[in-house]
Amino acid sequence: MKRYLLLAVCFLALAALAAHLLSEPELDPELIDTASVRTITATQGRELMHDGGAYVLIDVRTEEEFITLHIPGAILLPDTMLAGRIAEVAPDWDTRIILYCQTGRRSAGAAVHLVELGYINVYDMGGIVNWPYETVSG
Repeated sequence: MKRYLLLAVCFLALAALAAHLLSEPELDPELIDTASVRTITATQGRELMHDGGAYVLIDVRTEEEFITLHIPGAILLPDTMLAGRIAEVAPDWDTRIILYCQTGRRSAGAAVHLVELGYINVYDMGGIVNWPYETVSG
């Protein structure tokens, strides 16, 4: 009986370890050490969006704010849902992520949180109030 119990415990431990290893990608320790939030201006953000490199532009405001006005190509991912849904839009740790909100407070907090989660290419563009370029509604 003890042998079966020990076998069951070992099996459960291996299953938990396998689930953990399969759920999180391998992180390069050198990249983790250099990861930090880069605070950028609207102009710098626009340049990043037009330099030909891949990026994900995330609006961390509410759905109501997003519908009223947002930057073309932005994905709505409210800061309250960020941790649970970021992998849907940025499955790789080195995805270039550009964040914005209304005034810059929520995007700053979201950017720090993403770096804490392991993302290494995070840009905080601040608030849409400082975005002098094209916007859309709807």
